Amino acid sequence: MQRFKKIYIIISYSLLLIQLIFLAIIAYTKIRLGSLLYYGNPEELSPIFHNYFLVLQFQLYSTFGLIIIWGILTPFAFIYNRRSLKKDKINMFPGVIGFVVAMILLVADPFGVFKWFTA
Repeated sequence: MQRFKKIYIIISYSLLLIQLIFLAIIAYTKIRLGSLLYYGNPEELSPIFHNYFLVLQFQLYSTFGLIIIWGILTPFAFIYNRRSLKKDKINMFPGVIGFVVAMILLVADPFGVFKWFTA
């Protein structure tokens, strides 16, 4: 069970880290460039910002994968926490925060990457 605990913690913190990188890119482009990059229209991609788009695309795919894995592992983590002692419980807070921020960013879609993905 310790292996499961380590895997769950890695997935939770990875999900949170990906969302923090999203927020850092949003802040950087807003402060540095003065406006947000938008990729909702694939015909109007700027070649200058193509590297940003590749990073955002990778983060979108990572977010989908980590949300699915986190969603599958969370019920098992609940069961593990019910059966374990207080000192061995899994901290679910980072995963929950990462999941909530991911859902907000996927719905808000500030870069239009999700619109690009579904187009």
